[in-house]
Amino acid sequence: MLAWCVRYDIPVVEEIERGDSFNHTYEDICKLSEVTYQPSGKVGEGIVIRPMKEQRSRVLKGERMSFKKINPEFLVKAD
Repeated sequence: MLAWCVRYDIPVVEEIERGDSFNHTYEDICKLSEVTYQPSGKVGEGIVIRPMKEQRSRVLKGERMSFKKINPEFLVKAD
């Protein structure tokens, strides 16, 4: 996906972390979601977490496995 976006000059968000395992607690995920873009200082919407190798979820009726943690400050700003 990244190569395709670069090819067509489509901006992408920063990748925070990549790895072979997932050892984050809920508290870790909450802290990671509290992003602020630099140098603009804009509050980020949150983070998306998905497996390195695309997987489908039976619980999500065959949809891509991923989830998003919304930045609470983003929700406050949206009000």
